[in-house]
Amino acid sequence: MSTKRNLTGSCLGLLMMIIGMTFSSTTSAQLMGISVNFQGSGSAMLSTDVAGIVPLSNWNNITSAASWTNLNSANLVDSSGGATSAKFSINYGYSSAGVGNKGPLAGDNAMLGGSMVYTSAATINLTGISYSLVDVYVYVGPGESGKYGNANYNGSVNIGSTTYYYTNINNAADYVLGTDTVGPANVAAGADYVKFSNVSISGGSLKINLQAFNWGNTGIYGFQIVDVSAIPEPSTYALLLTGVLLLAGLRVRDRKRI
Repeated sequence: MSTKRNLTGSCLGLLMMIIGMTFSSTTSAQLMGISVNFQGSGSAMLSTDVAGIVPLSNWNNITSAASWTNLNSANLVDSSGGATSAKFSINYGYSSAGVGNKGPLAGDNAMLGGSMVYTSAATINLTGISYSLVDVYVYVGPGESGKYGNANYNGSVNIGSTTYYYTNINNAADYVLGTDTVGPANVAAGADYVKFSNVSISGGSLKINLQAFNWGNTGIYGFQIVDVSAIPEPSTYALLLTGVLLLAGLRVRDRKRI
């Protein structure tokens, strides 16, 4: 009986250690990603500036004197400052000031201080992404002042089969998530970022399609590609919890038999 109790206790301890390691790796994975800041006519972000829904540093500043049409970026760095093979191209867009003075972090103001504006369609083609599964955050809004909440200044963001529509909104104390997948854009709810969850990366490539409606200016301030490939599915947590409860129940039963 003593051997059985010891074995049960050892299994329970081992399972708890595995759960601890799982949560530790999850936290680490949530803090890794690639962030891009369209500097436009705003100021460059410092490598130490932390910004975004997922607070990350080492944003890649993309600058342009006037136009981003047919631009090809250099290789991007990740949130640790390490070099990656990821880069992207843009088929259309032009430089503008952003809204600034928004968001909970000081770095948010810098990220929102400049934008790439588009009056029709624009596409960002990314290649060389090493992550297999990502969450994508795209920060959008008016590229020029005085164009908040106007039905003529709105747009959509598309990745794969999912499209989110939004109307530009004024500065707020925090970010506002866009969830409208129906549209049309001129009646969509106000938002300044959209999130695409669990996007599978095939061949290291990802395409972000941007659309402005009614020939009104709308812009993209930046985007984040956050690695979630190492984050366990909810079913994994459920299985681990079931194992803990089962072993705990066995240990309690063994104690009652003493």
